[in-house]
Amino acid sequence: GMGVVSFDCPTGPREVIEDHVNGLLIRPRKMEVLAAGLSELMDDEELRRRCAERAIETAHGYSMEAVGPQWESFLRDAWERRAAA
Repeated sequence: GMGVVSFDCPTGPREVIEDHVNGLLIRPRKMEVLAAGLSELMDDEELRRRCAERAIETAHGYSMEAVGPQWESFLRDAWERRAAA
């Protein structure tokens, strides 16, 4: 139940974090921008509450119940392809 501040690097955060909705995305490798993002989230109670609520909603999409069946299907298909080869 907490919004995050993440570098907007090319390997995934944008897939999970919607800027100023469930967290903050900031320019990569800029420590002063990271500090500013953390300060913004700490200082803005409304933003912090809104991001926290939406972070919980986002996390539900990555629960074992949501992701587990996808992994099982993926692994089963991979195993069947290997067995057939």
